[in-house]
Amino acid sequence: MRSPAGPLRAGSYTVDSLVAEPTPEQLRAAGVTAPGLDRYRAVPDETELIVEQTARTVVGDLDAPYEQALALQRFFTDGAFEYSEQAPVEGGYDGTGAEIVARFLEARSGYCVHYASAMTLMARTLGIPARIAVGLLPGTRDPDAPSEFAVSSDDLHAWPELHFDDLGWVRFEPTPSRGTTPAYATDDVPATDAPAEPGATPSPTADPATPSDAPDPSAPTPGPDGADPLVPSDAPGAGGDGAEAGAVAGFRPDPAAVAALAVVLLLAGLAAPGVVRALRRSRRRRSSDALDRWREVRDTARDLGLPAALTLTPRALADRWGAGDAAVRADLERVLLAAEARAFGAERSGVDPPVIDGVLAALRRQSPWWRRMLARVAPVSLLTRADDALLEPAAA
Repeated sequence: MRSPAGPLRAGSYTVDSLVAEPTPEQLRAAGVTAPGLDRYRAVPDETELIVEQTARTVVGDLDAPYEQALALQRFFTDGAFEYSEQAPVEGGYDGTGAEIVARFLEARSGYCVHYASAMTLMARTLGIPARIAVGLLPGTRDPDAPSEFAVSSDDLHAWPELHFDDLGWVRFEPTPSRGTTPAYATDDVPATDAPAEPGATPSPTADPATPSDAPDPSAPTPGPDGADPLVPSDAPGAGGDGAEAGAVAGFRPDPAAVAALAVVLLLAGLAAPGVVRALRRSRRRRSSDALDRWREVRDTARDLGLPAALTLTPRALADRWGAGDAAVRADLERVLLAAEARAFGAERSGVDPPVIDGVLAALRRQSPWWRRMLARVAPVSLLTRADDALLEPAAA
């Protein structure tokens, strides 16, 4: 715990928080025209036309932004999409930018980053301010201490937040089987009109979320405010309605608190790439695909500034990374053998994924401390996709 007086390693402290709980009636009556939020309405140039076309087909004749938001969320959670950590890798759309959303909408399979990115972009095409937040799910309750929760990298999550006038940032949860459903977005919340159905897609159905007027919409474990791979979130009012801060009568913001909040928001924006990279690392470490394990080793080396030229074969890379350390080279050999068997072997589906934690730790030891820090906050592997041509699975 950090405080103005320095790190707090012992003692007690009090935390005051505000969790917005708007009703469906309040949301249905709210507009989305607050000033100062143009960057959250902007649609990246690389966004393909299918994104807006799908959004408008999903919402049909619905006019209220809240009802449109429910329709978008239910489009993803009605059973036509599935949660998968392998499909994006195999389909070549495992990324965080706007360009992967079109592929995801066609494949209808992905994990939280894809669902959050898709709903955010679709909302923006409808004129609704939207951003992506990255943080943690509540975790697992400790049976021996019911008031405590264990949170790990497996709980990393991304979700969209949409802004409603006078209510602030409201969280939605389009990812199937993840998150929690707030009272304003449950299945029994009616829409005033039935939206048009996109193709064979059933009528929309609601799913998990929690509203957010403060930096974090999730409880009990908060995540960074507005960590958006599309646009860093530093909206006016720090999660408010986009109007002038401190507009409440009799309230005058403390300059020191405002400065501290600005620093927090800046740090949250800087941390976003690192959190997205951690999500990818966690998924690959749990993946049953040996090629995913190899990709994580390769991308870790790239982030750390180790030799990773596209002109080098996987074995040449392993020789470079394991030079001078027979144990590390042996561990890399096991990862390579599993990846090669997965790509080219006769029994590709039966290849056991290798444990890579020791290899990742060994790669980190080869880099100076400042490079390890840089790899966490500015991972280069998110900027460009490495070439997997030399380990492409052979045709069956």
